[in-house]
Amino acid sequence: MPHVLKLMDEFVNNSTTLQADDHLRFIPEPWSVYEVTFKIKYDSPTGADLKIGFTLPDSCRFDFFAHGPNVSASADTALRTGTFEWSAGGGSSATFGGLGPNASLWIRGLLFVEDTIGDFGLQWAQATATVGNSRVRYMSYMTYQYLEGNPGY
Repeated sequence: MPHVLKLMDEFVNNSTTLQADDHLRFIPEPWSVYEVTFKIKYDSPTGADLKIGFTLPDSCRFDFFAHGPNVSASADTALRTGTFEWSAGGGSSATFGGLGPNASLWIRGLLFVEDTIGDFGLQWAQATATVGNSRVRYMSYMTYQYLEGNPGY
């Protein structure tokens, strides 16, 4: 199964604007369906939390669920699971709790690609701008598996 490994830590602070992750991305084939999984290790101040979204080629959709710390959680025992849809041009970002160091987030879904070629990848930011650093950590990863051609959705 193809995979992408995050090769170094990446930081953001004082910003709620989604930024494309430098590593966790790939270029899908047109007219295809992929199963995609992310395992994200991150640190974020409790008040900042972590907001996620995705870059997509035009005319694409990523239907996914995510499992991670609840917003403003103070311990990793307060978890949330949600289902989301992200379409080209945006969607509702998903926000997960900042627990300080060593939080984990799992994302898994289906990527539906039509005729446009372009990057698919993770975007992230602080949910509330805070001067403390939020960090997506080295060794976070993404796997993706081609399932079949996309006859249109």
